[in-house]
Amino acid sequence: MPALERTLPALPAPIETGAETGLLPPLREKSPEFPLPSGKAESDGAARPEVPRGKGGILRILCADLLRLSIFLALCHAFVFQVSVVRGSSMMPNIHDGDRLFVDRVSYLLRDIRRFDVVILACPKEPGVDYVKRIVGLPGEEVRIREGALFVDGRRIRAPFPFISDPDSFGVWKVPEDSYFVLGDNRPVSSDSREGWFVRRDEIRGRVRACLWPLSSVHAF
Repeated sequence: MPALERTLPALPAPIETGAETGLLPPLREKSPEFPLPSGKAESDGAARPEVPRGKGGILRILCADLLRLSIFLALCHAFVFQVSVVRGSSMMPNIHDGDRLFVDRVSYLLRDIRRFDVVILACPKEPGVDYVKRIVGLPGEEVRIREGALFVDGRRIRAPFPFISDPDSFGVWKVPEDSYFVLGDNRPVSSDSREGWFVRRDEIRGRVRACLWPLSSVHAF
């Protein structure tokens, strides 16, 4: 009886791993390439707005920026600060004719008016004219001047700043509850509350913070 031959199944061919670990290499799928539209390059960020080119575009940008700046400064001048030019010598020796003053228009929204503050005010006796004066008497106080000396409610007040005294000045004034008594630092020539007028709070434009010009007079108040 012929011997039966047993046929063994063929072993699969060895697979190269490319490493000694015997693990299969990771399969890499090649992503399809899509052509970019002509005239455009790849960008990691969002699309950027086009910047106007040429002199005309730059001029339009400058004009728009100048307009915004002008509006901003106008609003600041109306509500935040102003620059006032002094005319006269009633505040010498601390403020001179021609000085440029920086005036804070919001300070008194945050705090009360205090004695010896230098302020810009609408003069009650000359509509349309602003004065620069110093607050001396507060609402409800009695102000007395005798031989140039200042007394408030019977107590002598010594000024912590230089001023020009007027020995011939005298009088007694009762400050109304809603008003202030003001004096100029150059007492002999100043037109102020000694003439019988007072300044209401709503007539005070703002607080003088500094003298900006000329450079030789630059200082803060």
